[in-house]
Amino acid sequence: DTAQRYRNGRSERLIKEVLKKKVRQNLIIISKAGLLPNYIKKNNILKKLSVKKSNCFPEMDFCIDPKYINWSVENSLKLMNTNYIDFYLLHNPEIALLHKNGYKKIIDALKTLEKKRKEKKILYYGVATWNGFRRFGKNNRQLNIEKILQNLKKNLDRDHGFRCIEAPISIGMPDILNFKTSKNFNFEKFLTQNKINFFSSASLYEGKLKQLVELNKIYNSILVNKDLSNETKKANVSFPLSENSLRRLFILLENFRRNKIIIDNIKLSFLKFTNIFGVNINFLKCVPFISSSLIGMEEKKFVSFNLKEFAYKLKLKDKNKIKSIWKKIKVNL
Repeated sequence: DTAQRYRNGRSERLIKEVLKKKVRQNLIIISKAGLLPNYIKKNNILKKLSVKKSNCFPEMDFCIDPKYINWSVENSLKLMNTNYIDFYLLHNPEIALLHKNGYKKIIDALKTLEKKRKEKKILYYGVATWNGFRRFGKNNRQLNIEKILQNLKKNLDRDHGFRCIEAPISIGMPDILNFKTSKNFNFEKFLTQNKINFFSSASLYEGKLKQLVELNKIYNSILVNKDLSNETKKANVSFPLSENSLRRLFILLENFRRNKIIIDNIKLSFLKFTNIFGVNINFLKCVPFISSSLIGMEEKKFVSFNLKEFAYKLKLKDKNKIKSIWKKIKVNL
């Protein structure tokens, strides 16, 4: 899983080195375009492509112009030295919804990806979103995925190539479990009916699970008439930047407190083998609509640990307990 934006293009170039050592058919490669890396801005690529200014949002380093999307696919193929990309995604397309005719801009970009599919440059396409499925319906950053699919079926017929969604989910970000575009909308059913793969991003809460554990412990102590022991060391905590994400974090912490949940001390049988990262992985395995979980790993030992956790077969009592905890912590998010 890579993107034009990741590491300012270095990530896609590294895939080229991987492909020298691996059989291409054995790999699924995902890349994305929409969020602009510095090298594209520095080389004035958008100006050279004569993209429409109305399709670009420089204040958010974002462009969804069809000419740019078309160029991006070709550029990704070149950087990775491959003949095709399995999934090509629009990167945070919800940004387009902050401006006039946002849905039209998204559909026009997806139509471009359909053309690249017809050229056999990509096999499938979709969206990678951060806030699109974590916001309420009245928020103009919520992606109405039903509306997008209906539009594609109308314009491209039912044989279109929209087959992938990437979005964050973890113990620290369970918001998507409440995602609805309408009263009777069911996300799992929607994905199944439309044959869409769902890949979870930020699957380990961007590596900040230990900081969440610390926040969980501190917040759970607020109604206890007793001081905490640490007076000198900086607390190992972190907070998101946006107001909405911060609000949701407070709701999550309150859900933990109200249900007396200490997330690194959940009584499950697999805990004797694992840590908070392993707990989170096993929680993800109980989300039925996840096709695969995307996890950034910096060291070989992390890869070995995570694979071991994914391979672990949960007992029925653990599955039931995890489902009950998911139900408690997603309230009001």
